[in-house]
Amino acid sequence: MAGRLLLAAMAGAMLVASCGRQADEGEQERPNSAGSDDRKDSCSLRRQGARAQAGAGEYAAALLAYSAVLRECGRRHADASSEVLSWPADDIFAFAISSFHVEGPDAAIGLLRAICVADTRFCIEAARLCRSAGRFAEARDILTGALSRSAADFRVWLSLGLLFSSTSSYSLALRTFIAAHRLDTKDFKSLVNAAQTESNLGLKEKATQRLKHIHRQHPANVEVLLLLVEQFMVIASWRAR
Repeated sequence: MAGRLLLAAMAGAMLVASCGRQADEGEQERPNSAGSDDRKDSCSLRRQGARAQAGAGEYAAALLAYSAVLRECGRRHADASSEVLSWPADDIFAFAISSFHVEGPDAAIGLLRAICVADTRFCIEAARLCRSAGRFAEARDILTGALSRSAADFRVWLSLGLLFSSTSSYSLALRTFIAAHRLDTKDFKSLVNAAQTESNLGLKEKATQRLKHIHRQHPANVEVLLLLVEQFMVIASWRAR
């Protein structure tokens, strides 16, 4: 039912676009800018409500709301994907996540893949959903495609490292996390993931030293402190054997 609803919404948006073009070509009416602004504000508020529902985990209700917005507020784009791409990124993510939970991975991943060329963040999110669904080969294809367009984007390298970790390819993951950090030395998440990967490879002491270094740089970060304490406990247990 949900799948049919989303497809119907997409078809409706395409119909709106087609009818809009016909009106332009035939009647050449002057646009009502005040009415257009009011409609834009209304659609923005409706998307905001749908986004709040998705944030609260009410995915079915959010998908219904987004589908209604897509059907009734669609701009005169050639296709529904172009309309969705015109939304703020937060709405696109919420729409995709709602689709993922209600319709399954195909709808959400298909949407994100269709528009990820325009924004690397959508490629990363598509790969994350693929990872969640166990579709590791597809996730790798998405990320390598993103790298071919944005080789210097550390976020893609970080996501690729997480993918390698998910498949227990720890040596590849470690090299990838280090590469991500070299591209953006201000982001320490790559180093945290590198330390955890080193621990998975059995390099306990090295992982501890890396976490100590991160903790010195970011003493207020509770997550890093907890990981460091956990690593100390692992080493103590390992030495007690």
